[in-house]
Amino acid sequence: MFLLAHLSDVHLAPLPRPTLKELLGKRLSGYLSWCHNRQTMHAREIIDLMVRDIIDIKPDHIAITGDLVNIALEAEFSQAQRWLENFGPGDWISVVPGNHDAYVPVSRNKGIERWHSYMTANIPNQHQTRCFAGDFPYVRRFDDIALIGVSSAIPTLPFVAGGRIGKDQLDGLENILCDLGHQNLCRIIMIHHPPLPGQNHWRKALWDADDFKDVLKSCGAELVLHGHNHTHMFQTTPGPDTAIPVYGVPSASMVTKKHKPPACYYLFEIDKTHQNWSINATMRALSPDESGFEDNSPLPQHQAQT
Repeated sequence: MFLLAHLSDVHLAPLPRPTLKELLGKRLSGYLSWCHNRQTMHAREIIDLMVRDIIDIKPDHIAITGDLVNIALEAEFSQAQRWLENFGPGDWISVVPGNHDAYVPVSRNKGIERWHSYMTANIPNQHQTRCFAGDFPYVRRFDDIALIGVSSAIPTLPFVAGGRIGKDQLDGLENILCDLGHQNLCRIIMIHHPPLPGQNHWRKALWDADDFKDVLKSCGAELVLHGHNHTHMFQTTPGPDTAIPVYGVPSASMVTKKHKPPACYYLFEIDKTHQNWSINATMRALSPDESGFEDNSPLPQHQAQT
């Protein structure tokens, strides 16, 4: 049995103080939003509690689906790098970037390239392509489990939080899914934006969701994980043989008593019996008094037949 923890939308606090030059352009609206709203929603103390809880649970691996930072300041990427390193090593944690990690264009060595050890393939992959920063899709294999990191993070105009995978990545993803499917592996896709058509308004949507859905329908996958909407999401999408579960998790740092669900993370127990994959999902949520995380209701279950 393989135990996978999934969290997303960390939005690390506190926000480093930006310079006036750094606030030119889109960052200004993001900074004002943080000062007037977001800083009361996302608490560093909560994500620290979650990290300790996950370490106590001891999952086999951890998937983080983006938005580690807020307005893509260079100091934020450094802060997130230290947070990741304190959390655990790169071979235990896999990351894909979110729209806030691509809030504005940032040079590679000052941006998410600092997290490269958490986004590096551990098996040869001829299907990678250069994305916003880093090589995507990347593949990490753990026996019969394959995690596939896809980036939907691109810089956008102010007040726009959409994303795009792009044709090169989609072509690479199609080849990867078919190759790994022929090996009868459990294929788990990590992406930031809700990846199916109709899951978001255009301003926040994945703009090539139809193409992504077509790839899944053609090649299949056993599980898709995402974040972005700061709420619980579950949907299935057709695969070549069976429906594919798509789970979205709330923000990992959200306080209680807000209009969004409080912080939580998902746990997926993945097991194989003969030729059948079994994926059982549960969650651990922030307690009402914000003193720690506790078992909560099971998530919708899915039995993948391969």
